[in-house]
Amino acid sequence: MVNGGAGLLDWQTRLTIALGAAKSLSYLHHDCVPTIVYRDVKSNNILLDEEMVPHVVDFRLAKTLQHMK
Repeated sequence: MVNGGAGLLDWQTRLTIALGAAKSLSYLHHDCVPTIVYRDVKSNNILLDEEMVPHVVDFRLAKTLQHMK
């Protein structure tokens, strides 16, 4: 997972992290009721656990959308 102990991630791990973060944002934008628009996407707001699973954090700038019927 880590490239030679130098602290660099291999490309497969990077891709897995990026896809996990994208799936999290997609869930917030498309599947949550009410919809949550996360407006502060940056590397500092995506934390990794010990298994390198990304978690989106810091919802201070997030907004909920109420859909009109």
